[in-house]
Amino acid sequence: MPAVNGPPDNYFQDLLRQFATRPDALEAVGKPVAVSSGQLTGTVSAVAGAWRDLGFPAFSVNVGSSGKLQLTASSQIMIPSSASIEVGQVGIGVDGAAPTGQLAAQLLAVSGAASSAPNVSAGVTLVISGLTPGTHTLKCWFQSALTTCSFLNTFLQAQPL
Repeated sequence: MPAVNGPPDNYFQDLLRQFATRPDALEAVGKPVAVSSGQLTGTVSAVAGAWRDLGFPAFSVNVGSSGKLQLTASSQIMIPSSASIEVGQVGIGVDGAAPTGQLAAQLLAVSGAASSAPNVSAGVTLVISGLTPGTHTLKCWFQSALTTCSFLNTFLQAQPL
């Protein structure tokens, strides 16, 4: 540790010496965190039965040695008023694959016969782990259970941990 109580010149010389001999000392100072995101503005409709790629822009994020990402997603999910029961879902796909496991159905809107709110703004923040270090591509996928649901202003952000 640099001599804090010494003359200012000595303090900065000691600090620079530490950076030269300990590259990890820079981490203590802090470095910017890379955040990547994508957004689909406008209404897109999903047809029942399977995950659909509706044109959400894929983006890349560099995963560090921890293999972890913090994901934040949101969407307005609109269920037709004619549907007596319906589920609209947004999932997150990695490297071109449709959502599976913990990334499937992260944002939901459920409508039942007694529901009077077919439009739902949903959001979630979660941490995923087990990714291999390196660059991965993320995007949102869409699904409805029975009829056609619409999705508006869908947003996804990824931050390496």
